[in-house]
Amino acid sequence: MKKKINVQFIMHILFCISLPFWFSYYSTIRPSSNPSLYKEAFSAIILLTTLYVNLLILIPKLYYRNRKSIYFLLSLFLICLSGITEMWMVESDISKCVRHAISAATYQRFILHTSFMVTLRNGAFYLFFTTFGFHYYTKKNALKEKISIGKKTGILSFIRCDNKGLLMDIDRIIYFQQKGNCTTIHTTSGRCFFVYNSLSQIENYSDILVRINRNTIVNRDKIVSFTHDSLVIKQSKRGRLLSLYYYKIFTSSVYTILQKAVPHLEKKNEKIIPKNDVFGGLVSQKDDETTKYGGLNALILDEILNNPGINTRELVENLKGKIHLRTLERRLSELKKSGKIKSKRGGKERGYFIV
Repeated sequence: MKKKINVQFIMHILFCISLPFWFSYYSTIRPSSNPSLYKEAFSAIILLTTLYVNLLILIPKLYYRNRKSIYFLLSLFLICLSGITEMWMVESDISKCVRHAISAATYQRFILHTSFMVTLRNGAFYLFFTTFGFHYYTKKNALKEKISIGKKTGILSFIRCDNKGLLMDIDRIIYFQQKGNCTTIHTTSGRCFFVYNSLSQIENYSDILVRINRNTIVNRDKIVSFTHDSLVIKQSKRGRLLSLYYYKIFTSSVYTILQKAVPHLEKKNEKIIPKNDVFGGLVSQKDDETTKYGGLNALILDEILNNPGINTRELVENLKGKIHLRTLERRLSELKKSGKIKSKRGGKERGYFIV
C-alpha cells in the first residue's frame, strides 16, 4: 500500500512541475506570452489550483455527500473562471502582437474563440482529474463500508485469487500471512484461503485483529499467551500450538497493545514459547523435550553462542545423539539464510558465529 501511495504522490509532483513548463514554452491553444513568462507560469498555477480544489474538496465534500447539483454548478464555474482569468492575464501581450494586423471586430472574435478553446482545454484537464478522483474515492468508500460491516457483524469480505468474493466469520480466522501479492487466511478448521486483500487493508477490518509483524496479522481472541517478543496461538481444534514472533520495529507497540487488550494472558505457559526466532516468523510447536527449549535450531544456536568459531564436525560431536549430520547441515544452511548465523572459512577466525 505504501508503495502505491508513493507512486501516486510522485506522479502528482511530476504533473505539477511539467504543467507550468509546458505552458511556458508550448502554449499551442492560444498565442504565448513570451515577454512575460511569469504570466504563463501563473496561468498553470491557476489551472492546478482548480484541479486540486476539485479533487481534494469538491468531490469528497459535495459529490459523495449527495450534493451533486451544487458540485456540477461549482465545477462549471471553476472551469470558466480559470479560462477567463488566463485570457485576461495574457490578453495585453497578445494584443501587442496581433491587434495592429487585424480589425477591432476580428480581434474581438479571435479573443472570444481563443477563450472558448482555452476553457475547453481546462475542462479536459478537469474531466481527467474528476475521473481519477471518482476512482480513488469509490475504492476508499468501499473499503470504509467493508470496515463498518466487519466491525458491526463480524463478517469480513475478501477477494479470492480466483476473483470471486469470500465472506468469513472472524471467529473462524486464526491469523493472516502475506507473501508477495497474496494473503493466506488460516482458519480454525485447518483450511487456508488465498485472497488479494493486503494486510494494510485487513488490519482495519476489526478491532480484534492485531498486526504483529510486516507479514502477519493475528486474531486476538485466538492468543493463548504472549511475552515481550512473541506470542502463542492455538492453531487448530486439536490444541496444536503455534509461536509467532513480532517484527523488530513493532515489538514495543505490539506488546503494549496486547498488555492492554489481554493482560491475563501475559507470560502464561511461557515454557512452551521457544527462545529463538529462527525464521523471523513461524515456529510450529509439539509436546516434546526439544521444542520446549526452542527445538533443534535453538540447540544449534546455543552451541554456537557458547563456542564461537565452532565447525560442523565439532557441532556433531557436541550434539551427539540429538541430531544427525545431514539434518545439522540443512539446519545450518537455513540459519545462514535467515541471517541468524554467519560462517567464516579464511583467516584466523573460522567456523560459525552468531550474527
